[in-house]
Amino acid sequence: LINQTKKSNFFKWLIRRLFNKANVFLAQGENWKVYANEVLKINSNKIKLVHNWTAKEEFLKVGKIKNYNIKNRIINFLFVGWLEKEKGVIEILKALKFLDSKGFKLKFTFIGDGTLMKFSKKFIEDNNLIGKVFLEGWKKPSEMKKYYRNSDVFVLPSWAEGMPNALIEALSCGLASIVTDVGMISNYLEDNYSAIILPTQNVFSLEKAMQELIINKPLREMISKNGHIVSKQYFSTDKGLESLAKTIKTLI
Repeated sequence: LINQTKKSNFFKWLIRRLFNKANVFLAQGENWKVYANEVLKINSNKIKLVHNWTAKEEFLKVGKIKNYNIKNRIINFLFVGWLEKEKGVIEILKALKFLDSKGFKLKFTFIGDGTLMKFSKKFIEDNNLIGKVFLEGWKKPSEMKKYYRNSDVFVLPSWAEGMPNALIEALSCGLASIVTDVGMISNYLEDNYSAIILPTQNVFSLEKAMQELIINKPLREMISKNGHIVSKQYFSTDKGLESLAKTIKTLI
């Protein structure tokens, strides 16, 4: 929405008129608060901060009991989302090719589907990544806990985002996360502390970050634990719904 209103003055005018008719504007982060006030001209008194509440208790429990002391095993990477160029899928595949050529042993699982599914399959075949990179398609929500539990690092090098649900789920399950500096991500996560935050469309930076988390176990563990703390502090379902309920009660 933010990008769309930047591209079209008419669309910005339309959204401004429609959104200003609301009694309250719920913002999921500081960027949204600024956007609502400065671009949509919504009175600051009508803007309420309610964080995304995707960190379900069942995911937080996975992160709480995560075992970081398993030695001498392949690091499992995970992507969850649409297989589209804007999600950084091509950058991931190129980074995997370079890491494999350098002899790094890893497993990478893509959960999702999209226009790049056929391209991704061919890329995996052409670059001898079969048995190392897996395209699983979409999975039911009930199946996702298994994938988060069995993964070590979450990778989402999107070109644009808000605050992705899949990222919050990964953080809550104790995965060290590699993400790009888009949307509201840097509102909550700190580079090299609770995530590794990269510029967009940069294969070299992505490869370097993945390599670092393969060989640097203390860093991987620190980022995992700090990301889990962030998810619990800001994105737990109970806290989100409690905040929303308080906002609703002030309106009725």
